[in-house]
Amino acid sequence: MVKRRNGWIVPLAALAVPLFAAPALAAEEHAGGSVNYFMQFLRTGDAVGTTLIWFCLFTSIAVVSLIIQNLMHNRTVNFIPPDLSETLERLLAEKNYREAIELTAADTSPFGQAMRAALAEAPRGYQAMELAIEEAADAVGSKKVRGLVWLEVAGAAGPMIGLFGTVFGMILTFTELVAAGGSPKASALAGGIATSLVCTFWGLVVGIPGVISASIFKVQVEGLTVDVIVRAKSLIAGFRPGVTKKPAAAPAGAAKPAPSPA
Repeated sequence: MVKRRNGWIVPLAALAVPLFAAPALAAEEHAGGSVNYFMQFLRTGDAVGTTLIWFCLFTSIAVVSLIIQNLMHNRTVNFIPPDLSETLERLLAEKNYREAIELTAADTSPFGQAMRAALAEAPRGYQAMELAIEEAADAVGSKKVRGLVWLEVAGAAGPMIGLFGTVFGMILTFTELVAAGGSPKASALAGGIATSLVCTFWGLVVGIPGVISASIFKVQVEGLTVDVIVRAKSLIAGFRPGVTKKPAAAPAGAAKPAPSPA
C-alpha cells in the first residue's frame, strides 16, 4: 500500500538548512578562498538587496526539495503497485470479487482507486466499469497535477524577485550617478550594479529548475495516469460481454474423441 506521509516535512527541513549554514559561512567570510568568493553571491552593498538574495536562496532550496519529493512520488511503482496489480489479477481470475473489493478499499494508490471504482460499478456492466476507471484515474491525475502549483509558483516567483532586485539596484546606481553630478566614482556605482546582477542570478537559479521541472512532472503524471487506465482496463477484460474463457487442455494420455463418420 502506498501512502503519502507528511509531504510538508521535506520542504520545511530544506528551508531550515540556510539558517544553520549562514552563521558558519559568515564566520569564515574573512578566511579567504572559496568561502569568501561564495559570500559575494549572498550579499550586496545594501540591506534590501541582501534580503532579496536570501529570500531567493530559501526559495531555490524549497524548489529542490519539491523536485526531490515529486521524483519520489511520481513513479510507476507508486501509481501501479506491482503487488496490488498481481494480486488483483489472480483474484479476478479466480472470481474472488469480495476479496478484490476489500483489497482495493484498503489501497490509496491511483491504480487501487481506479480498480475500486470499477468493481463498484460491476453490477452496471462493462461499459460502466470502463467509465469509472477513466473518471477515477483522471481525478487522481488532476489532483497530482494541481499539487505541482507550488513548484510552478516558486519557479515563476523567483525571476520576479530577481527582477525586483535588478530594478532596485539600477535605481541605486542612477541615484548615485545623479548625486555625483554625472561623474561618479566606480566604487560608488558598484553597490547598485552588484545588487542588480546578483539578484538576477538568484532569480534565474530559482526560476529555471522550477519551471522546467514542473512541466516535466506534468507530462510524467499524465503518462502514468494513462498507464493506470490501460492496466486497469486489462484486468476487467473478463467482464466484457461475449468474452469466454478458453477450454481447459485435455490431460495427458486422455483418449481423443473419435472422428464423426463422413
